Order: sequence, then structure tokens, then C-alpha cells
Amino acid sequence: MSDKEDVKERQVGAVDSELSQDNSIPSSRDGEVDVFAEVAHPPRTIGALEVLSAGFNVCNSWAGVAASMFLAIFQGGPVTIIYGCIVILFLMGATALSLAELSARYPTAGGQYHWTAILAPKKYARGMSYTVGTINMFGWVAICAGICIIMPQIIMGIVVFYNNDFVILQWHSFLIYQVLNVSVLVYNLFILPKAAWTHNIGFALSLLCFIIFFITCLAIAGPKQPNEYVWNTFVNDSGWPDGIVFLTGLVNPNFMYSGLDGAIHLAEDCINASTAVPQALMATIVIGFVTTFAFVVAMFYCISDFDAVLMTPTAVPIYEIWNQATKSETAATIFIVLLLLTGIFALNASQMHQGLGVPPYALFFNSFVVFIIGCIYLGSTTAFSAIIGTGLVLQQLTFAIPAALLMIRGRAPQYLPSSGRWNLGKFGWFVNGVTVAWSALQLVLYNLPLALPVSGSTMNYTCAVLGCMAIFALVNWFAYARTRYAGPKIDLTKFHNVPFGKPSDEGVPGELLGVPPNTRRLIVSKDHMGIRNIRPVVDGVEPSEDGSAWYEVLGEPNASLDAEIEVLYNGLFLRRVRSTITDQNRERGTWTITCPPLVSPYNVDCIEEANQGSSWLHYTQLDADVKGLTVCRWDNRNIGFHFFTGLTVDYRRFVSHMKQQYSDSFLTWMYFPINPGESITDVWTRKDEVIDENIRSSGPSVVLETSLCRTMTFGAYIPYKETPSSQPTSQMRPHQSRSLLRSGDGAISGIFHNGFDPISPFITEFGVICDSRRARKPSKQIPSSQVYLYPTPWANSLVWTYEYEDAHDEWYLTKAPLEGLTEVQFCQDREQRKHPCIGLILHYGDGHTESLGQFRWDLTVSDIIITPIRIEICSDEDRRFNNP
Repeated sequence: MSDKEDVKERQVGAVDSELSQDNSIPSSRDGEVDVFAEVAHPPRTIGALEVLSAGFNVCNSWAGVAASMFLAIFQGGPVTIIYGCIVILFLMGATALSLAELSARYPTAGGQYHWTAILAPKKYARGMSYTVGTINMFGWVAICAGICIIMPQIIMGIVVFYNNDFVILQWHSFLIYQVLNVSVLVYNLFILPKAAWTHNIGFALSLLCFIIFFITCLAIAGPKQPNEYVWNTFVNDSGWPDGIVFLTGLVNPNFMYSGLDGAIHLAEDCINASTAVPQALMATIVIGFVTTFAFVVAMFYCISDFDAVLMTPTAVPIYEIWNQATKSETAATIFIVLLLLTGIFALNASQMHQGLGVPPYALFFNSFVVFIIGCIYLGSTTAFSAIIGTGLVLQQLTFAIPAALLMIRGRAPQYLPSSGRWNLGKFGWFVNGVTVAWSALQLVLYNLPLALPVSGSTMNYTCAVLGCMAIFALVNWFAYARTRYAGPKIDLTKFHNVPFGKPSDEGVPGELLGVPPNTRRLIVSKDHMGIRNIRPVVDGVEPSEDGSAWYEVLGEPNASLDAEIEVLYNGLFLRRVRSTITDQNRERGTWTITCPPLVSPYNVDCIEEANQGSSWLHYTQLDADVKGLTVCRWDNRNIGFHFFTGLTVDYRRFVSHMKQQYSDSFLTWMYFPINPGESITDVWTRKDEVIDENIRSSGPSVVLETSLCRTMTFGAYIPYKETPSSQPTSQMRPHQSRSLLRSGDGAISGIFHNGFDPISPFITEFGVICDSRRARKPSKQIPSSQVYLYPTPWANSLVWTYEYEDAHDEWYLTKAPLEGLTEVQFCQDREQRKHPCIGLILHYGDGHTESLGQFRWDLTVSDIIITPIRIEICSDEDRRFNNP
């Protein structure tokens, strides 16, 4: 019960928080779909097993059917329950496939209402996402209240079982209902954050109880019912035709998958959510059907008196079935208590609050709503039953709307890329159609009166409750949400293979460029803000002059940075950085090594007393919840590093501190994002050091290696030998370069820079501490093999002069594998405003993304600093990006 509540609480909190947003940061593709930057989300701490356990605990399939068996026992009996499980497997299996396909592409805690915002036309996206979010919230409230009331009914059933003269009053169930509601609130607030392993325990307990009940009842019960009874007994005293009774009776086996989307709403707590969530959905379907079907068949074989089950004074048919099967009141009671535990024990960890590890406001709100609905039960059980009767209908409706929008969109690649896992292809049309049809059928079937002729006692008031909910949503929309609800905040760049436009060869801002099979090169023009233009070059076609008008001052006046990235079968490389001055038009270096990077704690240069490297080199293993690295740079050197998990207090302090310390300086900010499911496995940081009297490094260094074998280097590159101040800078001599790389290390995804900047004695207490005053010259007794690394590939060929002393240049070395590359996305800021910009976003068929290029802000740091890319897209012809 509380597992369903807690998942619903995540949604209520998400919807409520977004109702207060007054604006958004749109980034639409094709001028139709709004995409919004996402606020900080919690650390991902739940693994695949925990997601599966939580997803199954929410449904608790066999236990849910057992506890709600009274719903179908009079509406078809064994035939409806047994064959209904098969029908529901087909219908909800198709629904789960639709959800799995979407959650693999868009793993977000908002689930259905986020997908609606993505798939709906821009004109209707905000209103439709509001509608789906509201429906989903109402659905979870109804499901939570329904599960919550079952527990008191079972407890009262135990009392009546031992005292047939006991009269159950509504306030009895009401008190137990509210005690359970408060207990779940306390547990979720204070116990669950420290005991997330209860997901797995609850899952194991549910399966263990199923095995015990299944084996015990079959072993003890006797004689067994004949096959004719089990498979052909149909009960119909409603006045409806048998077919209608069977269909309306599906509500009981439908409870196998009540709260099926629970795993979806844990996506932002889940490691590798794009894989784990779809797997949890399908595993819940399979395990739920196997356990439920086996359970109900076994129980009907073990019944000895079906009339006693129908007329049991406990109002809990499964209690009477266990009593008949085990021939023991004590055993039946133990079984029913264990059934209670499988519901109460299914608690879900929802880690959102930085202090408590849970969403407290959502928890309190959920508990309050469940409390109010319990008060309705105290006044009218009919009204209460109508409210909880809407749960399944509303749940399926939220599944159907995104599926319908996906079909309306033609399941086009820009909305549902064909690459990657969980790609249903043409079969997706079928499962989407079944999902929508089943929702329409539920709207009719689950609103029909219970019996004919219709009277006040047999009327199904679910339709009236649905109408009231619709009126409430409409009033809230026009009175409040229409002007304040901004829509879900989604960072689509973290999703796998999410396109932003139709592939073409034109340089449209934010557009995805299709990669032809015979592509060998991508010609890219860039400057200090990132990629400006990109176009593929195929076999047999010589690249033409790019003619870019953008340039950046490098080490020589009037020089520009032209980058040509050549796409080979084994990777993407920065091929050329050259001066554009006529008499010095030399290639600065060509990086063509294809072997992977090699990083080790001792892969640094000139460390004094190498056997005691800890005094110079800091090695750290970071937690898996780190979302990335932000580097603060001043005058082309690193002055601060911060590994962050979100917009935490420490992170804001870091940004504020850097601004205060360098308030009169021009700061830039670099960003290295971490993919969903990826983590930083190794980190090495090096302090500033003096190599000799004439050589100094340009800043502290940090080297990262991730679980996806990606490497990022922010660090010193020392290309020159300083000359005495009495000599002109034009007489400086090139120095054999030292860096964090050896010649065999290959290309690095990251940034090298060099410069004449002075050594900084202090970086920041929030980042890497650097105190170069402790730096000393390396001991001459240390063999060079232990101190110096091999030069970079181009080091010995660099011959150029500097025109002024404070000149500097930046090298952007990039590498990403070509194998499995499906789409290339680029971003540019045509007007060079204060918007962050990153070079390339590469999407791969296995679901991960790579980012190549820079990410920086001019003068200011954006509030969406954890977002790796902000794309401005416009379909208007007058705003299309055209190369000069």
C-alpha cells in the first residue's frame, strides 16, 4: 500500500513544484515541441534489482488479486478470475511494452505527463501535460486509498473470523485506516531513507509467501475440485449478459498491475534508468502473471465449499479459501497476516530531500489527501468505493494518451529514434493501438452499474467521481494553472538518442545531422563559443573552403581557430589547428593516434620524490552520484574545480566564492557531463609545480576516467622555455613539451591549454586546494625516466614566435568512437550572446551520449549549470543559421 503511496507522492511533488514556475526555457524542435531545462535531481542510488523489486512491490500482483477477490467472485467467479488473468496479460503486456519503449528513450520521474509534453504539438503541449499529470495524480490517490482500506478490512475480517457476533462499524475501519496512513508517513520520512534494502526484502517476502501458500494449500487440501468446476464455473446473478459480466469482472485480475508505472517514477533515482526501468516493467508483467495465474488456479482447486466462500462473514473470500484448504483456522490466520505484511512491507525509497533523503512536502500532502478520502469512507462507503474505483481507469488513461500521441506523430524517428534498445519497430503500432483501445474499453466497462435493474445501491458512481475530477481540473486550470503552470522541466540531452530535428545537411541550430554510411569527415567551424557550422564529407568529395567569418585571437594577432574534425572508422579527432596569417600559415599539429587513453596515478610530469607522490598528486574515488565536473577558468588557466551532484549549497558557495575572489576578472566555466548510468571511477589532481627556474606550468590539473572508459583532462601543457626579461619575447625558444599525456596515450576528450599566466598560490577551499609555495625544483638525483614523460606527438615540430608576452592559445583535443554512432547534434550561438554552448552531442546506438567541445558562460553562471547543453531552436526561415 505505502509503496503505491510513495511513488504517487513523487508525482504529486513534481506537479505541485512545477505549478509555481512562471517561465521556462523553451527549446523546441520543428517549432513544435517545448523542451525545458531540468532542475537538480537527486543522486541515483537505486540499482536494477531495487527498481525491479520496487516495481513489483507496487503491484504485488498475486497478493493484490487475492485481497480484492471479492470484486470478481460475484462477477463470473473462477472463469472471470482465471481466464481474466490471461486477457489482462495480453492487454497490460501491450501497455507495458508501450511504456518500456518510451521510458527507454525518456527516463524521467514525471513519466506520462513528461512524455505528453514531448510528443504533443507545441500549441497543446502545456495543456495536455497538465491534463495527464492531473489524471495521474488523481489515479494514484485513488489507488493509494483503495489499498489502504483493504488492510483494515482484512484486520476486521480476522476479528469476525474468531467472533462471529462482532459487528463491524465504519469507524473501526476508519481508525485502522488512519493509523496505517500515519505509520506509513513516519516510516517513509525517517526509516526508509536508512533502509532502502526493504525493496528487496519486500520482493523476496512476496515471492516466499506465494511459494508457501501455493505448496501448502495444494499439499493439504483434499479432495480437490474437479477440472470442470475450476475451468468452467461461471457465476452471474447481476442481470447483465455473461459477456458483459466477464468484462466488468476483469477489474479483479486487472489489480495484478495496479500501479504498473511505479518503476517509471523512480527513473531519476535509478542508475542506468533507460535500461533498468523497461526491464522492471516487463519483469513485473511476467512475474506478476506467473505468480497470479498459478495462485488463483491452485486456490480454486483447493475450495471445498464455494457457497461458504461467497457468503463468508469476514467479507474476505481468500481467508475462507485458506481455511478450507489448510483445514486449520490458525494456518489460515497466519496466511492472512502474511498477506497483510506483503502489502505493508512494500515500502519504496524516494530520495529527493537533501537532508531527509525523501520528499517531505509530497509525503505530507499525500498523507493528507488519503486522510480526507478516509473521512469520506466514514460518511459514505458508496462515495468512497466510487473514488477508489477510478484508480485503474485513470491509470490506463495516462498510459493511453502518450501512446496515442506517438501514433499521431507516426512513430517518427525524431520522436522515437529507431536505434537503441527497446525498439519495437512496426510492432509498436500494434501495442500502442492495444493500449489506447484498452483505455477506451475501461472507460465504458468500469463505469457500468453492478447489476440490473439499476437502483441506488447497485449504481456505479465512478462516472460521477470522474466528472467531479474533470470539473476540478478545469477550474484549477482557468483559475490558477493556465498562467502559472510552465510545463515539465526536461533536459532532453541526458536522454538516449533523442533527436531535435529531422536529419539534413543544413546547419540549422540544434538540428541533428544524419551520418551517411560513407561519411569520412565532418567539417566544423568553431570559435571560443563552440561549433558554428558543421557538414559531412563523404567518399570521393573533397572538402571546400569553409569560409567562416568567426575567429579568435590566439598566440598571434589576427589568427583564427579553424577546426576540421575528421571522422574515421575508429574515431573522431581534431585534425588541424593552424594560423591564418599568410607568412605563418603552419599546421600546429596533427593528432592521429588511435589507441585509447592511458591514465595512471603516476602519469604526471616532474613530481618531486616520485615515491611520495601523494604530496603532489591527489587520487580520489568519487561517489556514483556525481553528475559532472565544473572547472572555473581565469585568463586561460584553471583556478577551481568542483565535482557536483546538483545545485547544492556547496556548489553555490563554490560559484559565489570564485566570483568574489576574481570579481575584477573575466571568468569562464567549463563543464564535463556524466551520462545516465555512467560514473566517474578515477580522479587524479596535480598541484602547481616549478619545473626549473625558466619553466612553469599554467595551472593545476585534473584527469578523470569514467565507467564508460571516457577520459577528460583539464591541465597544464608546457610548450615553451621562458627567456630572461631582458630579451625580447620574439627570441623565446620552444621547449620540449611535458604534459599529463604520453605519446602512446592517444587522443583525449578534454582540454589542454598553455600560457604565461603566473602561478596561483590558492584555488578555492571548495575545489582542489593548490598551494604552489610548497613547490620546489625536482631533485637532480631522480632519474629522468621517473620524472619526465614522453613529449606530445607534435612537440618537436612546434616552431613559432610570440609577438607579446601575455599571449596564449588553447588546444581542443577531442576523441569519440565512430562505431555505433547514429546521430550527430550540434549547437551554436549565432549572435554570441551570453548563452552556454557546447560543440557536438554524439548519440550512439547502445544508448549513451558523448559531448565534444566547450561549455562555458561569459561573465555569469547560469542557474541551469547542471544542464550540459541549452539549445535554441527556431523553424522560422529568417532565423535559420546560414554560413557567411
